[in-house]
Amino acid sequence: MKWKSTDEQWTFSKVKDITTRNSIIIKGRDPRSDGLRAAAIIAVVCIHANLPYASVLRFSVPTFIALWAFYYERGLQRSANTWHYAITRFYKLAIPYMFWTAGYILLLSRSAEFENTPLHTIVGGLFGGYGWEGQYYFIILFQLIFIIPFIRRLVDKNAIIYTIIAGFVLNTVSEYLLFSNTIISHLGDRVFIYWIPYAFLGIALARGLPTSRRWLIGLALLAVAPFEMAQLTKLNGNASPYLLLSISLGTSALLLSFGPGESRSEKYEVHNMARIITECAHYVGRNSLAIFVCNPFMLVIIDKILNVENIEVVIYARQLLMVTFAIFGSLAIGWTLRRLGLQIVVGG
Repeated sequence: MKWKSTDEQWTFSKVKDITTRNSIIIKGRDPRSDGLRAAAIIAVVCIHANLPYASVLRFSVPTFIALWAFYYERGLQRSANTWHYAITRFYKLAIPYMFWTAGYILLLSRSAEFENTPLHTIVGGLFGGYGWEGQYYFIILFQLIFIIPFIRRLVDKNAIIYTIIAGFVLNTVSEYLLFSNTIISHLGDRVFIYWIPYAFLGIALARGLPTSRRWLIGLALLAVAPFEMAQLTKLNGNASPYLLLSISLGTSALLLSFGPGESRSEKYEVHNMARIITECAHYVGRNSLAIFVCNPFMLVIIDKILNVENIEVVIYARQLLMVTFAIFGSLAIGWTLRRLGLQIVVGG
C-alpha cells in the first residue's frame, strides 16, 4: 500500500464555498474534515447534556485529536523551523485556553470556594483540566504540541498499524488494570500517552494514508461502548470512557472511513433539503471550536431556564432542547466575538 508523497501540499488560503442550485463545491479545505468535526462537536454537546447512553458518543474527542494532528502535521511539513512553528501553535492555543478558563472561573465559581481551595488543587484542577467541561482537551494538546515533533518520524507506512495497535493495547491495559491505582486514576486521561494512537492516525492521513469504507464496523463497535463501560465500572469502580477498546477501534474505523485526505476541492451533487443540511453541517464543523468552548456556559443557562417553575418538559425532550439551544447559542457567541475582532478565542 503506497502512500502519496509528503511533499504534496494543500493550499489553505481562505476561499469561500461555492454553492450552486444543485451542488456544493468546497475549495481550500476538505469537507470530510468539516463533516467529522460537525459530528464530533454535536456528540460533545450531547455528552455534556447527559444524554442517555452517551458512551456511544465518545468518538468525539479522539476524532478532534486526530484531526488536530492532521493539520499540525501539515503545518510541520510546510514549516522551515519545526520548533518555531510548535511554539507559535502553543501560544495560539494558550490564548483561548486562558480566556475561557478565566471566564468560567469568574462566571461559575464562587469567590469563597476559590479562596478556600488549596494551591495544588487550583493548579491541577481549575487550570489542569477540571476547571470546565472540555478544558482537558487543551491540556492534552499542550503536551502533544511538543511531543509530536519527536514521534512523527515513527509514523512509517510499514509500521503504522502495529504502532497504533500497540497504543490501543496500552490504553486497554491501563483501563482495565491500572485505573484502580489512585495516582493513575487521579491523572485520568489527561496524559498524552493515551492519545498517541489518534495522533499517529492523523499524521498518517496527512501523509496520504488511504481511507476505506469501514464505517459500519465502526458504528457497531461504538454501540458496544455503554455495555463495556458498565462492566468496567463494576470491575474496578473507575474508568475513562475514552479509553474503552470499543471506542478506540470504533473511532479508528470512522477515521479510516471519513478522514480527510489529499483532495484540494470536492464537489457534492445535492438537492433541496440535502443541500441545506450539508451546508449547515459544514458550517457547524467550521465553527466547532466556538461550540466547544461556549457550550458548557450555554448549557448552564438553558438548564436554569428549563428548571423554572411551571415549565414541564419530558426528560429526553428537555435534553435535546438543551443540545439544540446550546449549539445555536454557542454559534451566536462565536459570531459576536469574531465581529469584535476576538476570533482567536473561538477560531475562524
